[in-house]
Amino acid sequence: MKVKCCDGIVLELEDALVYASLTVKQLIDEKIPSRRCFGVWIFDGKDENYEISFEKEISSKTLLKINEYVKKHADAASTSSNRISRSLRSWDLEFIKVDRHTLFALVLAAKYLQITDLINLSSETVRAKTRGKTPEKIHRYYNLKNDMTPQEEEEY
Repeated sequence: MKVKCCDGIVLELEDALVYASLTVKQLIDEKIPSRRCFGVWIFDGKDENYEISFEKEISSKTLLKINEYVKKHADAASTSSNRISRSLRSWDLEFIKVDRHTLFALVLAAKYLQITDLINLSSETVRAKTRGKTPEKIHRYYNLKNDMTPQEEEEY
């Protein structure tokens, strides 16, 4: 599968992304035409090429990271055992050790692509990083603007 990202880079990705992402499957099944800047071209063996695009911007860096994740999980799914499950969980914990910008890009892209396991992993990581921190520390750490009024702050 060839994918053109918003940053102009064309990537050759695993078909595992199609099977892992409900969004990609839906776009292909419904043959939804291109929208915006993220294109996917798939040759289905019937002399048909489909080009689809996502409404959300996903950088090539983020998409390569997601491709790595879905490929690993697809490979693990082909063999099932407790040892592989533990090994995959260890791999997941190493995979998600990324800087905060990459982490948020993964959260947003996984949510848009509807990759449930990656949504859970990335959200769990954000929760772990914010657990026990004051709202002010969280705002500083993630470089978030405080859009609450003084009255709203008093309520919380």
